[in-house]
Parts: sequence; C-alpha cells; structure tokens
Amino acid sequence: MARIRNFPVAALLGVVALVVSVASTSGGCSSSAPEAASDRYIPATCGDGVCSHDDDEVCENCPADCGECPVCGNGTCELETGLESCESCAEDCGACSVCGDGMCAATSGENCTNCADDCGVCEGCGDGTCSETETCESCSADCGACDSCGNGTCDAGETCDSCEDDCGVCATCGDGTCDADEDCKSCAKDCGTCQRKGCVQGDFKFYYGGLHAHTHISDGQGTPLQAFKHASQVTKPPFDFLWLSDHRNGITPAEWAGCKAAANKYNSETFVAGCGWEKTVFEGAKGIGHFNTLFPDKFFNPKANIPGIYQSMADCKQCVGQFNHPPWPGTFKNYAFYPVAEDKVRLMEFNGHGSFPDKLKAYFTALDHGWLVSPSWNEDNHHGGWGDTSNATLLWAAKLTRGTVRSAVLANRTAATNDDTSRIEMVADGVCWMGSKLHGFGDSKITVTLTDKQAKDGFGPVKLYGPGQKLLATKKCAGKNPCTVSFPLNVTKKTYVVAIANQQDGDVIISGPIWFEK
Repeated sequence: MARIRNFPVAALLGVVALVVSVASTSGGCSSSAPEAASDRYIPATCGDGVCSHDDDEVCENCPADCGECPVCGNGTCELETGLESCESCAEDCGACSVCGDGMCAATSGENCTNCADDCGVCEGCGDGTCSETETCESCSADCGACDSCGNGTCDAGETCDSCEDDCGVCATCGDGTCDADEDCKSCAKDCGTCQRKGCVQGDFKFYYGGLHAHTHISDGQGTPLQAFKHASQVTKPPFDFLWLSDHRNGITPAEWAGCKAAANKYNSETFVAGCGWEKTVFEGAKGIGHFNTLFPDKFFNPKANIPGIYQSMADCKQCVGQFNHPPWPGTFKNYAFYPVAEDKVRLMEFNGHGSFPDKLKAYFTALDHGWLVSPSWNEDNHHGGWGDTSNATLLWAAKLTRGTVRSAVLANRTAATNDDTSRIEMVADGVCWMGSKLHGFGDSKITVTLTDKQAKDGFGPVKLYGPGQKLLATKKCAGKNPCTVSFPLNVTKKTYVVAIANQQDGDVIISGPIWFEK
C-alpha cells in the first residue's frame, strides 16, 4: 500500500473509475455473472514489484505490485491517497463536516484558511499582510471582506450595477420595455402613465353647434322647422347640432309638441336637433338670471326662484342646465352653490350682454363655488340666421346622437369659441380628457392642442388658469397652427385648471376644466 503514495494523480483517477466500474458490475440486480478472474487483462510487468501506470497496472489487475484496492466499509479511510473521502465513503471517513459546526474536520478539507470559525485563525492573521496561507474567508482583517458577487444570490448590498451575475441586468427606463422592476410610477416612458381614478379616456370627435336659440314661439323670428333647416342645410359650414330654447312662459303644449316634431324631422346621422326652454329666475320682482333647461324628457314649468329652479333640475331625470349670458340680468346670487343640482348644472355661456372679462369672472366664480360647469358660446338667435355667426359651442363625443351630445355636456367635454373653425383639446397625463375629475395629487402634465381649419389663422398665447382665476402659466404658440403646449403641474391640494387661447386675429377659445380631487 505504501508504494501507491507516489502513484500519479491521473492513475489514481483511473483507479477510482475502475473501482466504480467493478462495484457496479458486482452484485445488485444484474443477471450477468461476474467476469472470471482468468479473463481479466494482466499486464506483462505485473509482479516486478513496481506499480507502473505506464504499463497500465492498477490495483484491480495487479494487486501484487499495486496492492489490494480499497473497499468502502473496510474501516480504513483512504484519504491520503485520494481514493476515499467523506463525500465518497462516509462509512470509513465519517460524515462531512460543515464550516461553522464547531468541528475542524480535516477529512472534509477544513483548515484555518477556509474555515476560521471551526479551525481558528491562521497564524499571522492580523499582521496587516494577506499571506499565501490567508484568504478573505480565513482572515478578513488582512485580506478584506470576501466579494459575494457570483454566489447566485443577490445579497444585501448587491445591486444590478455592482453584481450583474447575481442581480441581473439593470432595467433601463426609456428602452421601450416595461421591465419587472419598472412600473408606471418609476418609468412612465416604458410602462405608461399611471391612470388616476376619474380619468376619462376615449376616441372622441369634435362637433360644433348651438345650445340656445329662439323662434317666433317666444320673442324670436321664424319657425322651429325653419331654424333646424337653416342650421343643418343653409348656413356654411352647417351646424352639427342645435337646441331651440324659447322662453318657457311663451310655450304652449301644442307649440312644444310642434318643436319636438320639427326636431325629429331634421334629426339625422349628420345633424342632431332638440328642444328645451329658457327661464327667467327671480328674487322677488327682480330678475337675477336666465337659465336654460336642455334635454328635458317631459314638458313642465319649473319654479322661477332659487332654490326652486335647482330642485326642478334635480327632479327631471334627463334635464341639464345652463347659466345664460352672464352677467345679465344677474348672477344667480353670485352663483351660490346648491348641492341638489350639482349633477345637473353643467354649462356657462360666454355670449350675450356684458364684456368678456365679466364672463370670465362669472365662469371662475361658479367653479370656485363648486359648480361643475364648462363653457358654451351660443348665438341666442332672435332674428333668424341660425348658425350664421362664428359663435359656436364645441363638444367632443364618440359619435353624433342626441344621447352622445347630452353625455358630452354632462361630462364637461365642451369648449366655447367665437371662431367656429378653431378647436381646443386639453388632456392630463396624455390621456385624461377635459372634464375628468382626477383623484390623487402629485405630478401631472396638462397638454393643450389647438387647431384651426383656416391654415393662416394662427394662435398666440395659451394661458392656464386655476381657482380664483389665478394665472398659473403662459406658453406661446407664436402664430403656429396647429400648436401643442404642455404645462407641468405638481398638485398638492384640491384644484382645477382651465386653458384659454387667443388667436392672432383676436378670437378666443376656452376649454372645459380638469379637476383634481384628493
């Protein structure tokens, strides 16, 4: 046995392979008989007293020179020769020790260099020099802490930047892929903008028309048939929608039925017609405002006072209300808020008596007091010519029907302009349309897009306003048509924003609001 100590390592590996081979072909469930000893190859040099690897001598074919092959279970651990270890023969060599179990097991390969916990610190550790016998495991004082990168685990302190092997490749915001560790908050470029509750999205089309006009039924000229025909067929370009609103005190049931019949005659896929009424609201004998009732599903006479007018709106399932031509003849007691009609009053006119600053003041006062109103700009015709002026209410709807016109008004997707070839879109965070009531504060971006059918009719400044008609920011279009501008916001409290754009020819267009709620 002693002569094998000088046996080459490669030969020893061959011995191990042969041992495994012999073990696998002896015993067990095999039905074949063991190979006869006389049939085994015996090198010609066997017996010369030298275990020669060059002559293919091993313990199996020449025990005379190489000694008997080790057998696991014979009580002897052939650790020194490398033929047995705790891994290959725990029966002879004992169970493998684990670093940290309190036992310095040489049979498991433990020593001071690789397991200082069990075997103690190697001599010289702490002298400031990392010697050949010292490692980061055995002497971190001299050799420093071990780098755990590469152990297959993304340990504390490791990141994709410091250890790509364990933690993976770092995600790159802006690479077009929303990776596992990215989301809409950390990387909107890849994952999209987080959608707030209350965000109204949709593929809407724009439509122009009027929501306040008169005929001979009250104090105007012409019949409802003439009004709807003119607005849909005569005026250029034709209106997309028109609602007649004669004064309620002048409408008889028969005239109401006649208006609805005329509306039904001209209502089509390209033109939507409807009837409502205008009511003067009083405080005592004094008129304090004119109010339109639109989309009614029944004919009734609302009370002419506050809060009677608001209660009548609440009691009418389909009705939607509009504050007409402020500040004349009044401002509805400075637009005091009545919750009963919160879901029914939706519009504020910019046409009629009074200056533009007066109307802006009324608009923002109503918003500040809690009314969810968006702007309209109607003709309030009393002398025919329905659709002939450049005033128009602009609304955004999925398609053109009575139902979608009403839905757009209820959703505050309207704008007001005195140039019926211009239009305005305002969205928050790229997708949330004007009229959205967004929940949650934080960063947001308001984008305003302006277009005019007349290519040379460019846009000037675009102003973003908040509560109290406070100017938040101004962006310049410098005559561009179309023009898109953006306003970054950091919302910290309940608020709303409105965009107002001027054209170079002096015309103006006002957006519906976007609200931010907690």
